[in-house]
Amino acid sequence: MGNVKTSFRFLFDVMADDFELVRVMKGDEELASAFLEMGEDYMSSEPPELRGRFLRSVVDLQVEEERWLNLLRVDSGFIGFVHMKVDTTDRPGWGWMMEFYIKSEHRRRGHGRKLYERSEGILVDRGIRDIWLTSNPEAIPFWRAVGYVETGEKAEFNDYLVMVKSVE
Repeated sequence: MGNVKTSFRFLFDVMADDFELVRVMKGDEELASAFLEMGEDYMSSEPPELRGRFLRSVVDLQVEEERWLNLLRVDSGFIGFVHMKVDTTDRPGWGWMMEFYIKSEHRRRGHGRKLYERSEGILVDRGIRDIWLTSNPEAIPFWRAVGYVETGEKAEFNDYLVMVKSVE
């Protein structure tokens, strides 16, 4: 577990920017519901039964200390989320941004960058120095803008481009 001083610093810093990251844990049905609702839009191109199973599995995994599902709350509403973890299988010891989403009506306002920067900070506080993700073609410019580079690989599980970033 990260040290308490770092965790409080992180929470204060996030709140100072007029938005809040709220961690979803298994069993918190109110927050899970907010995630599931946004997740329906995030995965709208997938069949409904697949969406439901996948999104519920993300919530059910929120018992692991080194895995986070954080919702982004601006003012009184949730506008996005990130699902990430410390990878133990594909790239052990790396951070893995598995899901990242901002509602379409809130994009291009800096919310995605802020959500990313705070999320990267959580991983850095855990000693992570490298982060990886897979990106759909539309999101590649965003990931480049926050420092990711393409590896030339495509992920077997979703056929998206693998991108990586080294952090300090």
